Amino acid sequence: MLSVGALAVRLLYWVLVTPSWHPVTDADQYVLLAHALVDGDGYSLVYPQLEMHATAFRPPLYPLTLAPAVLVSGGLWAARLTNVVLGTVVVVLVFFTSRRIAGRIAGIIAGTVAAVYPPLLANDTVTLTEPLALVLLMAAVLLVDDRRWGWAGVACGALILTRPNAYLVLVTIAIVAVVRAGWGRAGRVVLMAAAVVVPWMIRNAAHVGTVELATSDGFTLAGCMRSPHSSRAGSSTRCSIVRMTTTMT
Repeated sequence: MLSVGALAVRLLYWVLVTPSWHPVTDADQYVLLAHALVDGDGYSLVYPQLEMHATAFRPPLYPLTLAPAVLVSGGLWAARLTNVVLGTVVVVLVFFTSRRIAGRIAGIIAGTVAAVYPPLLANDTVTLTEPLALVLLMAAVLLVDDRRWGWAGVACGALILTRPNAYLVLVTIAIVAVVRAGWGRAGRVVLMAAAVVVPWMIRNAAHVGTVELATSDGFTLAGCMRSPHSSRAGSSTRCSIVRMTTTMT
């Protein structure tokens, strides 16, 4: 019943709050990458150049997740529905995790909160990576609790291919593995994560000229350092921090 309720709330949010939403910037690029994969162009994008080219501007797993929806329908609605389903899975995983920690009632309460939590609803009806990342994060937590260290490493690797800053999750789980099961299990976590991530790095080295997981960071820095709009509108706090860090280093 919780999963049905979570699905219904997300569909209602879609219909009532974001019925005519259209992707821009990140959300648009993920959809375009999924279309390129389906159209046989590989992991390619026009932005930020002038013609279609191999890219690592965005991490790969989310566009791959959208590709079946694009293949089946070609429409934006199927990509959005993919996120609705992923968001519903997050609610179910929150229920299971909380039930393990504090019992069934706690699981129902936590799952209900996740089902109606506004930031989750907002992300679950648009083409952004957060729902997939949360599914993988919650899966990794449950796998750690089951002491299935190899599969936890696989989940961490997949998470890194969704949100590259998730290497911090891998570090945390490796530390937990050391404490709970020893260095051998921690090594298994890291090796399995590397087995998932390294092929993408090799592909990037061959086709993009870098082993970085995603190449968009430089654009964020350039926007903060050089954009007159950022300076005038004072996206100030974050950009000032970036400038200060850059100056210090």
